[in-house]
Amino acid sequence: MNNEKKEHVLQCADRLFHKYGYQMTTVSIIAAKAHISKGAIYQYFDNKEQIAYCLVSQKIDSLIDQLAQEVNFKESNSKILLSLYEYTYRSIGSNDWIFETSDDIIQSITLKTYTHRLYKYLERVMFTENLKFMSCLSFYSIKLKMVCGSFYRLFRQNIYMSNKQEQLRMLGIYFNMIQNHMLDHCNGGIHE
Repeated sequence: MNNEKKEHVLQCADRLFHKYGYQMTTVSIIAAKAHISKGAIYQYFDNKEQIAYCLVSQKIDSLIDQLAQEVNFKESNSKILLSLYEYTYRSIGSNDWIFETSDDIIQSITLKTYTHRLYKYLERVMFTENLKFMSCLSFYSIKLKMVCGSFYRLFRQNIYMSNKQEQLRMLGIYFNMIQNHMLDHCNGGIHE
């Protein structure tokens, strides 16, 4: 399968997952929507989970790219952190199926990938932008990873809830954990 067909399959799968949910969408339904044979899909993807992983990976890469455009790392520490908070709120609240699914596999892939790539992006920024803020994150990277892991476990238990307010409340817990970590361990944390 060439790249154009692969992208076409992914676009069709994305629309179907959004419309019917991950569980209700089968490879046969994706093949029918894409107007190709089921066998052609299996030439490139091993299973539906791999299709979903590719979609999640693309969407999260896009979110991280957008983050790079929206957050000015030359601002004060408090503004950087606030921008990160606001961006994550908007991302999680985007009504995309990857953030709304009740499927454990997709929840796991989405949150682990998002947390990992966000952390790695922030680590890279540390070397090129606001070293004071980012070196603090780097110095306590193990603790920050533990905080992200705690968020993953907390949010994973609640992401399937249809109530957006509850999802945002869980995200608020995550942000408070990071802010407390920074205040406790980073010479005043987000304050100049």
